[in-house]
Amino acid sequence: MKEVREGEPEAESLGSDKAKVIYHFVFKTYKGKSILIDKVVLEFLYNSFREISTSKGFRIIKCHILSDHVHLLMEFDKRHRIDYAIRMIKGISSRRFFKYFNTNRYEYRKLWGRSYFAEKIEQDNICAISRYIEQQSTNGLDKRFN
Repeated sequence: MKEVREGEPEAESLGSDKAKVIYHFVFKTYKGKSILIDKVVLEFLYNSFREISTSKGFRIIKCHILSDHVHLLMEFDKRHRIDYAIRMIKGISSRRFFKYFNTNRYEYRKLWGRSYFAEKIEQDNICAISRYIEQQSTNGLDKRFN
């Protein structure tokens, strides 16, 4: 049996597969175009995000889609890298989108831009970030344009 010194964390608390992290992701549409306005598109993307996260072992805490970007508060295993999680969400949702909406009206058939914002959220701040995400629109309209 391994001796644990006072003040030294136990091995299970470090890098355990069961350890979870929570991140707030923000990513934009390709070239920042305001194309996420149709109710059918929004419903399709919400469902896609949920299905992808379930199949990959992620949990979406909060998701809010605005006309040109998406806020996503997501929990996943510590063993997954941040870039893996966002690559799965953006990549799979984009492929599904163009398979379902077989159209060329989206320039170069790209849905998402390459970059994204990611911020690790501590357990204490989940409610505040969740409120922030909800408050990005007022009466269904993007608050930036009100």
